Amino acid sequence: MEDWTTKEIVGSIIATGLVSAIFTTAMGWIGSAFSSWRRTRQERSYLASRVAAALENYAAQCSSLWGDVSSEYDRYQEVSSSSLPRPPQFPADADWRCIKVGLAYKVLTFLNEIEAEDRYANFARDFENNPFQVASGARDSGERALALAAEVRRSIDLKIDQDHEAALAKLFPKK
Repeated sequence: MEDWTTKEIVGSIIATGLVSAIFTTAMGWIGSAFSSWRRTRQERSYLASRVAAALENYAAQCSSLWGDVSSEYDRYQEVSSSSLPRPPQFPADADWRCIKVGLAYKVLTFLNEIEAEDRYANFARDFENNPFQVASGARDSGERALALAAEVRRSIDLKIDQDHEAALAKLFPKK
């Protein structure tokens, strides 16, 4: 075997140091990227769960109003002064960037749709003496809220149990 020269020994030490530095830096970047991906995924799941629950709660409130308006009119023969339920409250700390843009847009613009539906129902009640537009608006808004909640749950593959699904189906029986 040949003896190593000083130049070869120094070269090996420098090469080993460079490879070690590159490997350490690459592993740090990979670890950071994985950690960021995992955190974003957890935030997406948590936000989607909260949004779906808020939409389902709104749908339940709409279902209650939908039933109340008709029975109130049947009893008193008066136009209901009810308005659509208050829009669902989404988390204030929500990072909407972790949800797909199209889905985030649907969820956020749903609030505008509710406002438009409520204004139309109030107009129909006040100027057309139509007591049933509020009920119709409540049903439409509630059904859209349930459909949107289902889409949000599908986006994170969140399965709900059969009892919960059956309870949601009872909110707005098929016409």
